[in-house]
Amino acid sequence: MLSTRALASRASSLQRDILRTLLYFDIFNHPLSLQEVYRFLPSDSTSIDALREAFRRPPLSEMVQERDGFVFLARSVDRIDPIVLRRVNERRADRFLAVAHVMGFLLRQFPFVRGVFISGELSKGVMSTRGDIDYVIVTAPRRVWI
Repeated sequence: MLSTRALASRASSLQRDILRTLLYFDIFNHPLSLQEVYRFLPSDSTSIDALREAFRRPPLSEMVQERDGFVFLARSVDRIDPIVLRRVNERRADRFLAVAHVMGFLLRQFPFVRGVFISGELSKGVMSTRGDIDYVIVTAPRRVWI
């Protein structure tokens, strides 16, 4: 079997962008829906139909699995089913999002806070067993949140 690098060298520009997106989310064992691939692509000059076609053609057709509406990198080694893991982590995230919104509302009450945003894995709608709630806090000019 060819390496990911060798396969990617045969890919179109769109396929390389798709591969970069899938590789990033593969770090977290997180499969994506076609809509999510489209949303997270580094370029925006394509369509959902063009994505579908790119997945059907080599080399992506040799590198990517599609199941239950999700796409993810094919692996030869056994690992936790990424779709099952994503669904478990989505259910856990639902519970943490409620807490994150309450805490975000409380943080927003500080007079110099201009915005509170959720980042990290929770911003993608999942929460692993070791996950936490990460915030990005925007403050007024010359104010630092410590």
